[in-house]
Amino acid sequence: PRRNPVSREFQNKSLLYRLGETHPVVRDRVGSFALDEFGSRVRRFKSKHNRLMAYRGLEGWLEKRKRLVGFWQRRYFRVLAHNHPQTGKLMTQLAYFETNTSLEPKGFIDLRYVQHVDLLDKKKRTFAVRMLKAAAAGPNVKAVYTLRGVTPEVAFHWLSFLRPFSHVLSPVDTIQRSALVCTLKDAQIQSLAKLLKPKVFKKGKWIIKRGEKLEHFYLLEIGAVGIYTGSIPQEKFYWNLLPVSFFGESMLTDAKAVAMNNFRAEEDCQCLKISLKDWEAYMKEHPTVRAQLRVLFESTISRSIDSVSFLKGLKPAAFALIKAGLHFEVLEEGQELFFEGDPGDKFYIVQSGMLKIVRHNPRTEEEVLLSQVAKGAVFGEISLMLPNIPRTATIIAKTRSILISLDERTFKAFVRVAGLDMNSVMRERIVGTFHQYSIPFFDAIELSSYRQLALSCRVQCFEAGEVIFREGEQGTRFYIIYLGEVSVSVGGKPLIRLGQGKYFGEVAIVIDDMARTATVRTTKRTVLLSMSKKDFRGFFADRPEALADVELKIAGRKCQIRSIIYHPKGIELFTRYLKSQYAEESIEFWHEARAYRKWAKALDLRDESDRKRVSDKAGELMERFIRPGCDRQVNISASMAKRVMQEVAAGEASASTFVESEDEVISLISKDKLGPFKFSPEFKQLMAIVGGYQIDVSVRKKLRGGSGELKKETVDSVNNQKGAAAAAAPASDSKSPMNS
Repeated sequence: PRRNPVSREFQNKSLLYRLGETHPVVRDRVGSFALDEFGSRVRRFKSKHNRLMAYRGLEGWLEKRKRLVGFWQRRYFRVLAHNHPQTGKLMTQLAYFETNTSLEPKGFIDLRYVQHVDLLDKKKRTFAVRMLKAAAAGPNVKAVYTLRGVTPEVAFHWLSFLRPFSHVLSPVDTIQRSALVCTLKDAQIQSLAKLLKPKVFKKGKWIIKRGEKLEHFYLLEIGAVGIYTGSIPQEKFYWNLLPVSFFGESMLTDAKAVAMNNFRAEEDCQCLKISLKDWEAYMKEHPTVRAQLRVLFESTISRSIDSVSFLKGLKPAAFALIKAGLHFEVLEEGQELFFEGDPGDKFYIVQSGMLKIVRHNPRTEEEVLLSQVAKGAVFGEISLMLPNIPRTATIIAKTRSILISLDERTFKAFVRVAGLDMNSVMRERIVGTFHQYSIPFFDAIELSSYRQLALSCRVQCFEAGEVIFREGEQGTRFYIIYLGEVSVSVGGKPLIRLGQGKYFGEVAIVIDDMARTATVRTTKRTVLLSMSKKDFRGFFADRPEALADVELKIAGRKCQIRSIIYHPKGIELFTRYLKSQYAEESIEFWHEARAYRKWAKALDLRDESDRKRVSDKAGELMERFIRPGCDRQVNISASMAKRVMQEVAAGEASASTFVESEDEVISLISKDKLGPFKFSPEFKQLMAIVGGYQIDVSVRKKLRGGSGELKKETVDSVNNQKGAAAAAAPASDSKSPMNS
């Protein structure tokens, strides 16, 4: 054991670890094993039922107070997780041993029966684990276990681990999950917690009635409280408040405030309350709090809500409702909000502080930093619309942070009341992340078009083991994996697995009467974004660049010229080849004429200055590429050159001036240079980059005209890099970003 420089009472530090299913502690409940030092990578483990345990195991030295007051025993604590021998349910116990090598524990704290956990002293080292009365009545079970860490840091990590097991939040924890945490300091929270008194309300009990003078402020700990508008008995139900919510807050800033709504217990519930009298006494000790709370309730929270794109422009009534349903969470430096893979059910707004977004790399066993977020950042909105979707990254507080959270149940009630179209919001949010993926279809799409793309998409959620389509079925949709994973198989033989950011189903979308050539099945809960054949062809009709990559994969040496020149790497390699043949002026002209056409199309030719700019630019192109005898003269017919020069000379140049010239140049290049290019090292390099598919000859014959004729078509197949022949796997190799 290592010596701890902080205190001679302890021989080593608390340690963090990740447990696997074969780990001795999980397999045999107790055993000897190697551990990383405290402060190393935070780990998680899975039970035999594949349930993720969201909180890390801890082990290390703590002091445990004996029943004899003032007498402390040093004990080595371990968190043990195992499955109940009869029920098979996951059980978690906090066992304590005489030494760190002991195999027989001195006792257990059953974490299923923790009522709540309290920090007891100002030095932040001592904390109490209070047990439920039913558990405390059992043999050898205490009502309270008082423990002490060697340092505040050690105690904090034990508290962070134990609090999620609490059946009831302590008064301090309740305050820290309410809006009050944004204003009150630690000492003020401790002082206020002592004034809060528990109050139980039976189902159906009116807690506050509209028009009454507010005599109490309430923090909801357990149950649900309904908000009703109008006067009793003509009240109208609005929605339910869930833990931890507050109501009656107007009393905190105005001693004469009256209730604007009715509040009733919708089920048996428990609140913490403070009377107006006790609050006024508290104000005498902390005179600045009232003004700070007024700013908080009237502006700070409102600004945070308004920073969320899909909550902008809410009506005042809806704005007040969403404020009432917000919860607050405090993270100390180094504390995790959630882990990668945990089921998500909350949306977060960063009120203050800074957070790190990290992802575990299973190859290196390192946590990779993806990004950092600060005040005003939002994440996790997908969890509001698709609850229990696994988190794609771990969130860790870099500094002490306060977050506003909104849970899925509350949000759904709000959507119903406010009439928000969240399907549209979700589609836009998902599609908006695709420019971060290496999906060729979306690389060439301008960001301004993503909203239009979202309207054509459908969000589909599949459970593990569901078949998306089968080999031999007629293909009607194209799919992109937003979250989850699918397995691709042909003839019952697994070929490849595809994860976040991959796409499949494209060949059947491009080629008419093309059956699916593979079966695709989910391996876990998966969210897909899909487009129908009609919508897919319609959206990409004027975006040949978006289809060039997949056309090259399918067609190979059978590809047409437009598939090459519309592909970003294809045009680069083709230009390099033409330069080696001293014939690059034609492709240069096509480049500049195309850029001119797009530029001129955006101008208003009714404006004299714009007409002059277009005329001048067209004149430059003509002098450089069209006029006989110029340095870069392109090979087009004399009649075509004459028509262009006459149009420019007459001052009638427009966006379409060089369109026919472009087509003629490309046609001549295709006739003279495309064939030799397909046997050049540059073309071989292009095929290696795009990862060509193994496609049946009959399928290739259906591809005619390249992107020019495939404006209304697209593609579906398997990556040739692994020798696969299935039409359901993409060749893109994206690095997927997080979506908490």
